[in-house]
Amino acid sequence: MKLPSVRLGPLGEKASNAWEARPEVDMREAVHYSALVSVLFLSLSIRLLNFPWGVYLSEFDPFWHYRCALKIVDSGLTGLFEWRDMMSWYPAGRLAGPSTPPGLPLTAAAIYWFLNFAGIRVDLLDVTIHFPPFAGMLTALAVYLLGREVHGRTAGLFGALFVAFSGSHIERTYLGFFKHETVGVLSIVVCTWLFLKAVRPQPFSKLVLYSVLCGLWLGYLEISWTAYIFEVGLLSAFPLILLLLGRNKDELLPAFAITQGLAAAIALQVPRPGVTVVTSMGFVPVLVAAAVLSLERASRISGSWSSRLATFLGIGSCASVALIYLSQGGLFTTLLGKLVAVLDPLTRLQVPIIESVAEHKMSTWYSIFSDHGFLPVLAFFGVANSLRKPTNGRLMASFAWVLGLYFASLMVRIGLILSPFMAVSAAIGLLDLAEPAVETATRTASYERGRRGGRRVEARPELAVLTIVALLVLAGFSTYLAFEHAGVAVTIAGSSLPVKGQVPDWLDAVSWIRGNTPPGSVILSWWDYGYWITTMGERPTLADNATINSTQIAAIGRIFMSNDTAALPLLKKYNVSYVLVFTTIHLARQGIPQVGEEVKWVWMAEIGYDLPPANVNETYQNLYHRETLRRFADFSLGRQLASLNLLPKDSAGNSTIPIPKGESVLTRLMVYGAFLGSQNLVDPGPHFEIAFRSTYGLVLIYRVRYDVVQDGGSASAYSQANKVGETEDRKEYSKDFGPGWTVSFTVEGSEIQEGWANETHRLRAGASIEISGPRGSVSWEAEVGEHKIVVGDGEIRHYVNGQLRDAVPNGLGGSLRISLGVKAENSRSFESPASAELRWGSLTFSPNG
Repeated sequence: MKLPSVRLGPLGEKASNAWEARPEVDMREAVHYSALVSVLFLSLSIRLLNFPWGVYLSEFDPFWHYRCALKIVDSGLTGLFEWRDMMSWYPAGRLAGPSTPPGLPLTAAAIYWFLNFAGIRVDLLDVTIHFPPFAGMLTALAVYLLGREVHGRTAGLFGALFVAFSGSHIERTYLGFFKHETVGVLSIVVCTWLFLKAVRPQPFSKLVLYSVLCGLWLGYLEISWTAYIFEVGLLSAFPLILLLLGRNKDELLPAFAITQGLAAAIALQVPRPGVTVVTSMGFVPVLVAAAVLSLERASRISGSWSSRLATFLGIGSCASVALIYLSQGGLFTTLLGKLVAVLDPLTRLQVPIIESVAEHKMSTWYSIFSDHGFLPVLAFFGVANSLRKPTNGRLMASFAWVLGLYFASLMVRIGLILSPFMAVSAAIGLLDLAEPAVETATRTASYERGRRGGRRVEARPELAVLTIVALLVLAGFSTYLAFEHAGVAVTIAGSSLPVKGQVPDWLDAVSWIRGNTPPGSVILSWWDYGYWITTMGERPTLADNATINSTQIAAIGRIFMSNDTAALPLLKKYNVSYVLVFTTIHLARQGIPQVGEEVKWVWMAEIGYDLPPANVNETYQNLYHRETLRRFADFSLGRQLASLNLLPKDSAGNSTIPIPKGESVLTRLMVYGAFLGSQNLVDPGPHFEIAFRSTYGLVLIYRVRYDVVQDGGSASAYSQANKVGETEDRKEYSKDFGPGWTVSFTVEGSEIQEGWANETHRLRAGASIEISGPRGSVSWEAEVGEHKIVVGDGEIRHYVNGQLRDAVPNGLGGSLRISLGVKAENSRSFESPASAELRWGSLTFSPNG
């Protein structure tokens, strides 16, 4: 039955026409971009998994970058460049401009200004905490663009997925990780993508546009992260590779010149990197590439061979003279030390302050697998296949992967640079392996074996399906590993323990410092924690993660490794009010990883006393800290603590955790505070009073008491009959002191009476002050008055009532004792006895400082 037609009328016809004119939705496009949005959402989400454990800045350096951003908001960029932070590196302070690339804090300040201008009231601290996950999401988007440029949209999509779940990248873009790498990796990917677009054949206007954009972003990278040297080298070497292959010759020189020139011009405007951007070893590839590209261009536009030769010699000579002049002038040595430390791991073994940082260690296959799973396998196939199909994009991705893998194997920290290129190369490898399998799975294909006809081999669809499933399992497992790197509490909220939960010890400690110590109190700790104490505790520290003053860090190491005699003068020199110790030694029997001073002390000793971890010129004499343990460890004390079941022990009863000598400041403060009330082998001594012990005993804070007062006393002696020699009454004080110490006291009374054995033999008596040491002694008359004995490295000065009475060379040794006493000469018989009496007030032992 046919339904009668219905007239729609004018309005109905318009509706029908509008429906017919509706835009059609391409399902492939919809699915593709929906997948991209999902990947970006997942990239953001996995970096927010640590949210339940507290919203704080993580690690150490982000606290400094936040303070720099705060300075920009308050005083502008010029204010940052001129700022000397007196809370850091007390007492000299820290100049922010020469020591801090301004790109990252400037980014936070710009976001803060924009949001508040748009009416969204936010705190700058919240901006710095929440920015890294969004930067990680943008990095995934940038990898998508790079992958699409290299091998199409599907490769971009898989590349974005792989970098979204890259363990090394998650660890440096999660909630709170406001550090250079946050924008550094993003910038490296964007610069690589823009440069690829700049060097492809196209109208000159587009070449200039992409080159300018690339130069601007490379300039931003150069003022944000020292690892810009990697990208500068990559963008210098890649044009030479294309030149050797005879590709894109017309685009190479202008794209390279605009990009590198604009970037260098931007970097020169700020103190760091400033002029080093063109005077460091990292600029040599730029000069070499510029010379080669210029020579190639000049040779093509020169008319004759003679003119080409003249041009070649002229440019080559100028470049050579410039390189020789600059290198002889020392201009290329600015970053040479860091570059050599990266390229040659053995040099790092000579510098304990570099080797002590965990992320400066050499990478292992385990760490690469932990970060990337099976992606290196897929990336290898991608790179190998790219050499068979060497498009510009594939060459760039492959070269960047090889270069990144090389550097990542040299240092754990640089493994982060590898992550985006690992993602792109793995995506290419996955698709190159999967595409034939997909084609086979969708239709039965047969292939002829042999050149002259052999038996035909049928490609079975089920095998192709298994291949696809295997590839997806490899890729899926690689992304699954990311969850091992995500969700861990930020460093300060987890108290440096690798736990997925909050451990409040450090948060409580900085809160206690801020609320219970007088403003301006100097806090001494190992350099790891300086940023936390300065930013959250609001108190000055002697050192932090910037490690810009290795001499001061060495002094801190010596303080912790020394006894009170050597340590207190150094503490007084820096006006230290409190000493902070972080330890997990008391949790060792519970299987908690040891991440405190109980493992860091070997670095304190090696940095403090300049003991290389492994001297390659002397057959690695200190490899695995053997020499350090021999000189500084106290195995006997460790065995005693293990016998009390306080430390884990081996089958022989020895502690499995070596600890430094029992007389050292660190051992006394660490063991006493960690095992509070559970041992009586060591105590802090008279100069240190425990002021704070955190919830689980991880953070210990001691108040420093410089002056030690010991009671005064009296002495008396009389001649005794039928005895030879002298009668002596002397009081020795137990306090050890040495160079850098002053002993003050008052002799209140002294009665000396000489006697006579007979008419010709006088019996003598006297009162004296004596300083004794391992290599001798020195004494003075104990006259009534105020006495002050100042012990220096070279001499000992004795003052009475403020007047210098004597100065003698100090050859007594380092552990000195003082005694006061009297003596009277004895005799077989005497007409009148000799006698001596002495009274003195309390003795005050003070470090000079």
